[in-house]
Amino acid sequence: MVHSNSRYKSVILVLTLLISGQVSSFPTITMPAMPLSKEQAALCVGFSMWLRLKNKGTKFNYKSSDWESDLKDVMSSLNILDRAFYVKLVKMFDKWCVGRRIKLIEITKRSKEEDGSVSARKDKELVVSPFGAMGLFDAHIISHIEALVKNIDGFGKIKTFYASYE
Repeated sequence: MVHSNSRYKSVILVLTLLISGQVSSFPTITMPAMPLSKEQAALCVGFSMWLRLKNKGTKFNYKSSDWESDLKDVMSSLNILDRAFYVKLVKMFDKWCVGRRIKLIEITKRSKEEDGSVSARKDKELVVSPFGAMGLFDAHIISHIEALVKNIDGFGKIKTFYASYE
């Protein structure tokens, strides 16, 4: 606490007084009831992270080797109530928790056969790899669930098509 500024010291003093017991000059503080349960709040945070991931874009050069420098940058801030510290925390959360979405593009590979004919094959190419907790969750779980739902929907259409001929 030697190098901390006076705001930080005053906040620590107030928190210490509130935690240690009721002070006669302060009225009793009652916290309002949470409108959401813990599960609902976690679901809301997860959904907002997923929306941020979908609308964020992929033009970010994130590397997992940056973890140590990011942590040092946040921990070097002495004033926890400063706006710059808040901006650092938000950027760090956005980088490591939300991350970056996977980006695939469809390409067509053409090859010439021995008989002279040209064959084309459609494929997907990875442009940007996923990064961060939500980016990896989206790439490895949510995208597969979306594909499964699309295939199940297609199966239902095929079933109704064959049922119409029976």
